[in-house]
Amino acid sequence: MGAFYEERNATKALLNHVAEDYIQHNPNALSGRQNSLSVLEPFISPSTVNYTIMHTGFDNNVAYIHYRMDLVGGGQPFAVVDVFRFEGTCIMEHWDVAQQRPVNATNPIAMF
Repeated sequence: MGAFYEERNATKALLNHVAEDYIQHNPNALSGRQNSLSVLEPFISPSTVNYTIMHTGFDNNVAYIHYRMDLVGGGQPFAVVDVFRFEGTCIMEHWDVAQQRPVNATNPIAMF
C-alpha cells in the first residue's frame, strides 16, 4: 500500500499487488486492474490530493485503510475507507466508502 498512498505510484502499486482480473465494488469504476489504473491516476498526484492515513488493519486475508483525503485547493476533507481482500500478497477484491465532512459539522473531531 506504500507504493500507492506514500510513493504516489499507482502503476507500480497495481502492477505489483493487484490481480489482473480483480473485482471492484465501487459504483464508479469497472473491475479489472487496467480499468483501475485509468480511474486512480487523477487521485494520485500530490498536486491534486493529499492523504493522511488514520488507521490500518489486516485479518483473515482482509485489509482496511482509513484515511483523510484533502483535495488541493478546495472543499472539506473526505473520510475514506478502502477494504481489500487478498490471496497471498495479491489484492483480489476492493470495496470503499467515502464521506465528505459537512461544512458546519457539530463534532469538531468528526470522522478523524
